[in-house]
Parts: sequence; structure tokens; C-alpha cells
Amino acid sequence: MSLFVVTTYWGFSQQEPTLSQYMLSTYDYNAGYAGLSNTLNATIFYRQQWIGMRGAVSAETGKKSSLSPYNAHAIAEMPIKFLHGGIGLEVSTTTAAQFSDVFIKVGYAYHLQTSFGVIGMGVRAQFCNKTIDWASFTPEQSSDPVITGKTKENNSAFLADAGIGFYLKGNLNYNVGIAFNNIIASRKEDIGFSTMRNMVLSGGYSFTFPDMPKVEFSPVTRLTFILPGNDGRQKYYTGVYWDLSLLATFNRQFWTGLSYRMKDAVSVLAGFNFRQLQIGVSYDISTTKLIKVSAIGGSLEISVRYAFSIETDKYNPSYKNSRYL
Repeated sequence: MSLFVVTTYWGFSQQEPTLSQYMLSTYDYNAGYAGLSNTLNATIFYRQQWIGMRGAVSAETGKKSSLSPYNAHAIAEMPIKFLHGGIGLEVSTTTAAQFSDVFIKVGYAYHLQTSFGVIGMGVRAQFCNKTIDWASFTPEQSSDPVITGKTKENNSAFLADAGIGFYLKGNLNYNVGIAFNNIIASRKEDIGFSTMRNMVLSGGYSFTFPDMPKVEFSPVTRLTFILPGNDGRQKYYTGVYWDLSLLATFNRQFWTGLSYRMKDAVSVLAGFNFRQLQIGVSYDISTTKLIKVSAIGGSLEISVRYAFSIETDKYNPSYKNSRYL
């Protein structure tokens, strides 16, 4: 059996998409994690946010347009022995109303073996191609200054940024990490968009009870801090978003559970591990007013991971749960 208590956030409006199963997508927010799983992990996530949310009636079709954001991620990371570390690659796409984005993250992490565990020290390049469909906006006033003059020629922009991360995979079944993302804070004036610097702290621990030896519990937490900055038009200030999770795996095969997303949703999660294959699903029930405009009140997320065996020196062979297949 597995239990998750998960929190995520909608605070990154028009920023990078987030996942409820964030404990299975560590490279997404920490470059130092690349290669620490000691296998080639290939993972796909698909998330449909607020299923059934509808917008205004289309003049062409007479039907309400869909406003349900959705995003998909493909993440791969693996150790490279001769580089004394690991590499990671992520490609993701998200669509929300008039906005669609493609993100690419590629990086390297050096692995430092210590007496207390392995430390991954990573750096990566981050790229984003943002597209805005100006024609689909229906402003109350035709002379809206934000939309006036916008055409297909200035509806997209390419932004490059960078991130660094440090991740400790401890010998005593614990892990801690710190990462800084979007450290350049790139911005494009023509579409009025800039990336926000953020710092992510994460940690987790795995344990069993003597009378329940086949059930492994793993509390996990993540704190995301939006750092002060300026998008070229106005200053934005710090914000803090908290993820708190509990993972419990029965016989290293099945997991299920509940989650709470602070000020956003309650989630139900389930999945199973079969050899090198892991499949997970989560369903979020919104606790905000958005539940009234979503047809079924929540969001669906699916993950599929396959771990390819690699002949390499293994660190901490006694530590294994569904995060480290």
C-alpha cells in the first residue's frame, strides 16, 4: 500500500507547469538529481487541470470553448560513469486558454561520494518557447491597450535561462535538496512575459515499523520560494508554496493514498510497480471556487516510468522505494 499527502500550487501562473506526483519528477525542479537513481529512468506525465472548465461561447461553433489547462512532461535521467555523474533531459508542453508553452531542460550533475551519502551537484540550461493566441481574446473594449496591435508576428517568444541544484541521497534512507531555477530571470517585452527566480528546498525520509515490515513509509516535503524581481513593468515579490507528502509502499509493488494541496485541492493517488515499470495516477478535487466551473470538480494526472538497467557502481544499495526503481 502507498499513501501520498501532496500539495502543489497554482502560483506559477504563466510559469512552468507543476505536477501532483512531484516526488516522482525530482529532476523537474532540482538539476542535482540527475543520475542519482543509478538507472536510466524514462518517465512520462500527463495532467488535465480542472476537467470540463468552459469559456465563452464561440461565434463560429456556438459552443463554449475549453479552458481546462493541460500539460505533458517527458523526463529522462541516467548516470554516466566516465563523467563521474549523471545527465538529465526534460521536454514538457502546456496549454492554458490562449497560452501554450514548450519547455526544455538539459543538464549535468557531478556525483560526490561521501561517508554519509552521495551528493549530486547539477547545472542545466532551461529554454521556453511561449506562444499567445491574441486573436482568441475577447476584450470588453476593442481598444484594450494590452491587445491592440498584437498580431501573429509578435505572438511568440523564446527565452533561455539556467538553474543549479544540490541533492543529497543519504546512506540512512533520507534525502535533502536545494535548487535555484530561472536564475537569469529572462524577459520579453513584446509579449509582456518574464520568468521568475525561485528557490526549492526538498527533503524526505523512508522507514518501516517493526510490526509492519512490508510497508515502507516515506514522508516528503518541498518548499518553493518565489524570489524578488522585476518583470520590466512592475516589481513582483516573494511567495512561498508548500508541498507535504507521505508515501507508503506495500511489498515494493502497490501504492495508494490521499493528498492535500494547500489552499487548492484534496487528491487521491494510486499506482503499482511491476519489474522496471511503474504506473501512477492522481485525481485532485478542488477546494476553491473553481470546483463550481469544472464539470467534475478536479484534475487528473497520469504517470508512466520505465527504468532501464545500467551496469554501474551502485550507491546506497540498501535504499530502495518507488522513487528509486
